[in-house]
Amino acid sequence: MYPNNADLFALDANGNPIPNVPHFDLTSPTANQIRNLSNYIYSTNNYAPTKLNSHGLYLQDQITYKKWQVLLSLRREYYNDLLNFGTESEEEVTQSVWLPRAGLVYSLNNNVNLYGTYVAGYQPQSASAINDPLAGGPFDPLESNMIEFGAKTDWIEGRLGVSVAVYDLTQTGTLFPANDVNNPELLRQIGEEQSRGIEFDVTGRISSNWSIVASAAYIKATITESDEEAEIGRQKPNTPSATGNIWTKYVIDNGPLTGLGFGLGANFVSERFGSIVFDQNNVPTFPSYEIINAGLYYTADKFQIQVNLNNVFDQTHWVGGYDYIRAFPGSPRAVLTTVSYTF
Repeated sequence: MYPNNADLFALDANGNPIPNVPHFDLTSPTANQIRNLSNYIYSTNNYAPTKLNSHGLYLQDQITYKKWQVLLSLRREYYNDLLNFGTESEEEVTQSVWLPRAGLVYSLNNNVNLYGTYVAGYQPQSASAINDPLAGGPFDPLESNMIEFGAKTDWIEGRLGVSVAVYDLTQTGTLFPANDVNNPELLRQIGEEQSRGIEFDVTGRISSNWSIVASAAYIKATITESDEEAEIGRQKPNTPSATGNIWTKYVIDNGPLTGLGFGLGANFVSERFGSIVFDQNNVPTFPSYEIINAGLYYTADKFQIQVNLNNVFDQTHWVGGYDYIRAFPGSPRAVLTTVSYTF
C-alpha cells in the first residue's frame, strides 16, 4: 500500500484496500452474489429474486384413414412471473397463448412416406426466464411458426434409409448482444428472422457388420425485420449456410478378432457471421472447418470398451461467438474412453 496514492484504491471502512476478487465465503448469504464485471473493481449488487410458474393443457387426436394419418393438437400454455419475489414491491405478470400443431402423413407405397407438419412456438423472455438482471428488458416473448414438408424412404429390406425435408421457419423476438461498452450483458431484440432450408439424411448398412450414417443441410437464415436498416437481409448470426457429417463403422464378425470395430467420420461447417456489432459493415466472420473423428470398439459378450479420438488432426476452429474477442473455440484433440457392461 502506498499512502501517497491512497485515492487510487477502493478502501474499506478501516482504510484497508479492497481486493479485486473477494474470497468465496460459504458462511455468508450475501458475499457470493452476482458481481458487476464491467470494470476492474468488482462490486456486489443485490438483485431481487424472481419466480416463474408455467403449466398447460392440451388436446390431441390422431386419425388414420387408409393411406392417410392426421395428427391434430391444440395446447394452452400459462406463464406466471413474480418479479421482486418476496419483497414489498412484488409484481405479478401473467401470459397465456394458444399453440396449435398439425401433422399429415401419406403412405405413397411400402417404401415411401410423405409428410407435412405445422408447429407454433412461444417462449417468455421475462426477467425470471433470462435470469440476468443486467440484460435489460422487459422483452417480448420469442414466437415462431414452422412449416415442414418431406419424405422418408426405406429400401433394400430396411438396409438403406433416405429422408429429405424442406422447411420454412419464421421467428420474432430473438435476443442478441447490444454490444454496449458500459454493459456487456445488455441485450437487444430483433424484429423478425426467417430460415429456409433443406436437409438430407442417409442411414445404411452395407453389410451386417458395416454401417454408415450421413447428413447434409443447406439453410438460408436472414434477418427480415429490424430497427437497423443495415441488418435487414443479413445472415443470422452463428448460423452456417451449409453443414454436413458422415460416420462409418465396421465390426469384425469372425475369426480371432471378432468383436473388434473401427469407426471414422467427418464434420463440416461453413463460415458464419458473429453477432451484430458496432460497425454494421464489418461483421466478424468465423471461418469454415472440417473435423475428422475416429473410434475403436471391442465387444465381448456383455462387456464393451470404446475409445473415441475426436478432432484427430487437432485443428483449431471456432464454433461461433459474438465477436473476435468473445469467440467460442472448438474442442482440441481429445480422447474419450467408455467402458460398459450390460446386465
